[in-house]
Amino acid sequence: MLHVLGRKTIASMTDLTPMGALLECHERIRAFMRLGTRIVEGSSASDEEVEESAGKVLRYFSVAFPLHEKDEEVSVLPRLRKRAPQLTTLLTKLEGEHRALDILVDELKEIAERLSQKGSSLPAEKDALGTVLARLDTGFNAHFNVEEEVVIGAMREHLTEEDLKAITEEMQERRVQALTK
Repeated sequence: MLHVLGRKTIASMTDLTPMGALLECHERIRAFMRLGTRIVEGSSASDEEVEESAGKVLRYFSVAFPLHEKDEEVSVLPRLRKRAPQLTTLLTKLEGEHRALDILVDELKEIAERLSQKGSSLPAEKDALGTVLARLDTGFNAHFNVEEEVVIGAMREHLTEEDLKAITEEMQERRVQALTK
């Protein structure tokens, strides 16, 4: 049986700072990657389980993942560039990594969409999912290590309380807008 993931809202997070929110997003990305891996490895899973799990992976990477990238690229990185210009090269590199990861995420979404409609009857799709997940895992791990070790620390060190409050409000507004679409 494949594991079903629940919904987590900003209100249910344990660390309500923007840093905590970004770390929680990274954990959710990892959790949905693990769910994708369970689809690949779930030889005894029913078509319904595969379809449901693939649909969840598709929804997460279609709805929540883009919000996370906007949080970073629209709210966090511009403020860090202003407050810590010595990080500009690194921040530009991270944005470039986002573009490369987006290409893989698009592949993941295409495969998950097909699996959400046909389930286990597409063994080649499960193989393709495993391949793209392995590439994403490598990319996300390297990317998250830098964000979690450098960017989160820089946010704590360089951003003002006003910056952090504005980031929190922007993150919340993005999610409210996404829910009302």
